[in-house]
Amino acid sequence: MIVQLRLCVPAELSESVLECCLEQNGAAETAVHKGASVEPPGDVITVQIARESAEELIQRLHILKLPELGSISVSSPDLVLSARADEAEAAAPGESADSVIWDEVSRQTGEDSKLTWSFLAFLIIAAQLAAIGIVTDSTIAIVSAMVVGPEFGPLAALSVGLVERKWRLVRSSCLALGVGFPVAMAVTAAAAWLSVPLGLFPADALDQGSAVEFIYHPGPYSLIVAALAALRGCCP
Repeated sequence: MIVQLRLCVPAELSESVLECCLEQNGAAETAVHKGASVEPPGDVITVQIARESAEELIQRLHILKLPELGSISVSSPDLVLSARADEAEAAAPGESADSVIWDEVSRQTGEDSKLTWSFLAFLIIAAQLAAIGIVTDSTIAIVSAMVVGPEFGPLAALSVGLVERKWRLVRSSCLALGVGFPVAMAVTAAAAWLSVPLGLFPADALDQGSAVEFIYHPGPYSLIVAALAALRGCCP
């Protein structure tokens, strides 16, 4: 897969940035638009590069402090017809499907890790669906809760923050999880407390064996399911 980097480069960095782009393994095409950048004054450089090489080039541009002095924009063209692009992908190490652009991951997880009203609403709805699935012995309701639940965003952001040592991202994720889950649990507990006298489910519903018992009576399979889900979440 080919990605395109659009670099807004101050005049004093233009030669250094261009040298990095031309030397980068996996770069297919490099174009320089002299004086095209008005603010900051300088050039605009576009680079067509294999995705598996993009992270290395971006890290080199970070060393030059280009994000602070100019900008880096990354996009993925829908279609690239170029023999040079095919050769660049073949020369780049690894596979594009396994490549990660960490700035992209950090930005996406950062947006998903914020404590917002919509995050709380979806987490409460997911907890309600899970509770209904447990008392009605409905695996479909459990799966629906997994689909609706927004907790993967903060969990992913927490992992990225710890690996990248971005403590602001870690704090934001911990706040979302630390507030969201207790609120969702409290609302679900209140709903369950009201449901018993209303006759929506018997008080001994959890004492009977069911297909979803492994959720509220943790055992070996609970750990196995959680581990498998975590492994799947690590895959791009």
